[in-house]
Amino acid sequence: MDYMIYIKKIHIEGFKKFDSIEIVFNESKNLLVGDNGSGKSTVLEAINLALNHSINKFDLSLLKVMFNIDNVKRFEEARSVSSLPRILIQIFFGGTDDNPNYQQFYGPYYEKSDNKEDFGVEFKAELDKSLITELSEQISNGYIPYEYYQLTSITFANSLYRPGISNISFCLINTSNSSIYGINNYSKMMFKALLQEQQLKLKNKFSIELDQAMQETMKLLPDGAPKFSYNVEKASLETIVEIHKNNLPLSSLGQGNESIIKTQNLIKHHGKATIIGIEEPENHLSYSSMNQMIQIIQSENINKQLIITSHSNRITSGIGLNNVIGLSNKTNDVMSLKNLNKETYEYFEVLPSDSLLQFILSKKVILVEGPAEQIYMPIFYSKETNGKKMEEKGISCISVNGLSFKHFIYIAKIMGIKICVITDNDNDLDKVEKFKKDLKQIYDSEKFEVYTDNNSSRRTFEICLYEDNKELIQKEIKLQDGALYSHKYDNNDRYLGKMLNDKTGTALELTKNSAFVKDCVVPNYIKSAIEFIKNE
Repeated sequence: MDYMIYIKKIHIEGFKKFDSIEIVFNESKNLLVGDNGSGKSTVLEAINLALNHSINKFDLSLLKVMFNIDNVKRFEEARSVSSLPRILIQIFFGGTDDNPNYQQFYGPYYEKSDNKEDFGVEFKAELDKSLITELSEQISNGYIPYEYYQLTSITFANSLYRPGISNISFCLINTSNSSIYGINNYSKMMFKALLQEQQLKLKNKFSIELDQAMQETMKLLPDGAPKFSYNVEKASLETIVEIHKNNLPLSSLGQGNESIIKTQNLIKHHGKATIIGIEEPENHLSYSSMNQMIQIIQSENINKQLIITSHSNRITSGIGLNNVIGLSNKTNDVMSLKNLNKETYEYFEVLPSDSLLQFILSKKVILVEGPAEQIYMPIFYSKETNGKKMEEKGISCISVNGLSFKHFIYIAKIMGIKICVITDNDNDLDKVEKFKKDLKQIYDSEKFEVYTDNNSSRRTFEICLYEDNKELIQKEIKLQDGALYSHKYDNNDRYLGKMLNDKTGTALELTKNSAFVKDCVVPNYIKSAIEFIKNE
């Protein structure tokens, strides 16, 4: 597919969360994921600032909340011109090489270029250097003279960049909040985009007819009455239009419908918008509406670049793992799943996991075979760490199908996640050793280990737990009179039979039992897994 111009890379310095970061994008779809505070929204804000000049040069006080806080602290300590905080945003474009319309963006005139030519735009917010002498006393006293900062945007060809002068356009849809103001701005943007050539004629006609109507109104006023006119800022054609669907204005359709309509219109109709940012498209959407949104985003006919932020497993699976870009809330590290192997990508495409995004965003993960082990694990961890909780160390416990272990391991390797696998030996220790070896070939790192019971007769987790806690379990578990609870591995033991026949139900029963929680013994191989995962 041939794509229009797209952002291939962004470099950000000194803007909000980012001291310095560089993100490489896919030319079609991109999904930014990360915990709160990781900077997902900040990336979209940075693009909007550089390409749309979203800060008014006459309201430079806004820089106070835009400067990176660590940079501000460094200035407060040094109090020098060289340490003043600044913002640098560089947008590198792709899809430009064979298009003469974009030569205006090509050149070596960007910071740290080392004379390497590229296509792009550079935005800076920094102190007007001609005023350094005049402001030296303020600076030495620790004051940042925001009012004297300059906002500049130049192309890499060293020409002034103005939004709207080329076929480069970034449109941002923020679904996390909605307002009449936002709806009006969106309607205005779409109106201009769809009626580019005719809009001047239409606006002129509207103004003439509005003037005539106002003149007729004035004739009806009694003598001596005050004169009236209309507010020219509010009464232009593009400011009063609003998109309708089924004869209802967008503002009355609800935020979920609003998000879908905005996204659909931008993708299908707004030809000038070559780059579209969508902030958390899952907000305010029902299950069916979410499916509709995913279908819109998944469309193969989108001749635009999408940069999306999300906290949704369904959005993550729907857009595709190879489009995921992970951001950290503590560092400026960037992790991309662009080169994820085809088998793993297709696995999660067909069988999406409800825990996939949780896994991607975790620092440490315990992978277990089923939900029963997942239910017990917080109790086991607390017992082995003097009452600590897994969440305190950023540890997640995720239940997976045994066949999918390797797919999670592939992702863990790329994302740098510390991970351990807890698995049954199934009465075949040789098979387990081969399993370990195969997984180690995928992720040969001190961050990865596999744990299982070394006694082949203790073939499943439930057998291990029962044998280590037989007296306690027989005392606390409830059996139904007359029920056989027979199982091929239970050796005619009704208690073990119940545990094996109803793994999840029994796990819920025992973990709600205060005596079991207080006195249970954690199987040794699980103790080893906890010791491994809790250490840095």
